[in-house]
Amino acid sequence: MKKALLIFSLIITSISFSQTVTGHWQGILTHPNDTAGFTDNYAFYLNIEQEGNDITGMSRIELANSKNFSVMLFKGTFQHGQLSLTETDWDESYMQEGMYINWCLKRATLIYTWEDSTESLRGIWSSSPECGPGEIYVHRSPKEFNRRTAQHHNYITFSELKKRMKNGESVLNQKVILPEVTFEANQSKILPGSRPILKELKELMDTHPNLKIDILGHTGNLGNDQFNLTLSLQRAKTVKDYLAKMGISESRLQYHGFGESRPVADNGTEDGRSKNRRIEFEIVAE
Repeated sequence: MKKALLIFSLIITSISFSQTVTGHWQGILTHPNDTAGFTDNYAFYLNIEQEGNDITGMSRIELANSKNFSVMLFKGTFQHGQLSLTETDWDESYMQEGMYINWCLKRATLIYTWEDSTESLRGIWSSSPECGPGEIYVHRSPKEFNRRTAQHHNYITFSELKKRMKNGESVLNQKVILPEVTFEANQSKILPGSRPILKELKELMDTHPNLKIDILGHTGNLGNDQFNLTLSLQRAKTVKDYLAKMGISESRLQYHGFGESRPVADNGTEDGRSKNRRIEFEIVAE
């Protein structure tokens, strides 16, 4: 029995050590000393290439409620489940007129984990004394890394979306907030009142078979940063699974969680936090 347990342990260890982190990762970077955009969280992405124990790639950071972003180059290592990276230079950035943000080059040590079928990298980042430190939480993502363009803020209502599509107008990159989609407190279970609007969305996708959407989960700023990110991801996945069970092909559905990093209202009030706890979707193909 001991021999069998030893063999099993060696197999698990081998799998862990041979894990590759090549690919796209998406999540948040926390910056406790910075509350720009109503939150101390930034949307954060990694694009990693691994060869042996060496890694190279790009990171992307975005400021909420703006089109400000920066893409940086990094290099580092990944071995024994620990990823160490150092950003070395800027690749691309955008800064709105009249604004200045010291994005800063960062160093980070992240631990690889695999829980509930989700791969994650979690850890601490640091930089110069005036910039940082903070934490990073990212999950593996199927979405391509965006190197050049700013995030879209093209929000329209669901009824406006349907009207434009009926008239043959383009709705590519438009975002729709679904305030009718609600969940049990601190859980990802959809409440019954959410079903009618999701049924309408399913019918719209049936009518337009080329339509593909990215389902985006968001939270307010109460609670643990990592918990909020995971909860937003789980809620987005729940909506994706619900649409898939109604017959929408999973190839037409993406999902991502942003935690509290993309607020649309002030997290300093309950009304603002309520607006920030939301599900929305973006049109990624039509």
